[in-house]
Amino acid sequence: MKPRTKTPEPWEIPADFTSCHGDPHWEKLQALYNVYRDYMKHEDDLLNQRSTWHLLIQGFLFTTLGVIGEWQNPLGADRLYMERGFLVYVLAFAGAGIAVAAAISINAANNAIDALFNKWKNVLATYQGESKHLLPEIAGGGRAKARDKGKQPAVWIPRILVVVWIVIATMSAIDRVRLYSGTIVQPSSQAASAPMRGKPPAK
Repeated sequence: MKPRTKTPEPWEIPADFTSCHGDPHWEKLQALYNVYRDYMKHEDDLLNQRSTWHLLIQGFLFTTLGVIGEWQNPLGADRLYMERGFLVYVLAFAGAGIAVAAAISINAANNAIDALFNKWKNVLATYQGESKHLLPEIAGGGRAKARDKGKQPAVWIPRILVVVWIVIATMSAIDRVRLYSGTIVQPSSQAASAPMRGKPPAK
């Protein structure tokens, strides 16, 4: 069985480093590359900023959810217990909405990066000089898989958090239905029916 021969990619083809000296358009190509690369850095910064503020807000919401969980005391005489119970749904709605907004903005940055990358490829396709192989790719090192895999965390984290918030809201709703329908046995009723410790039952 013959081994498969891999077709070398353009950046893997050995290039003559002296070709740039005889290329009258090398400096223009290099300047244009810097313009595209700077624009790519700008889009990468936007992607990073949008992912960062999204995760910071989500962390605040989960922390608030934990504080609300400490407040939940259905056996106490707190009149605000019912009101605080609805805060779980408010947080879930806010968390899911913010995740959707982050996903939209992150997809916009990724689309801009893909459009910029494709436009740069078209520029190189019209350039006939061999010196173009001396320039590195502006994203992913020229590897499509590397470029796509690098975007996956920013793309999938908002989607996963939407599902997490839906699950949290659903579990909270199930608990409330079970609690107020009498499915959950409250310890106070058990304590009231049980005899007092250290005292014999009344005759």
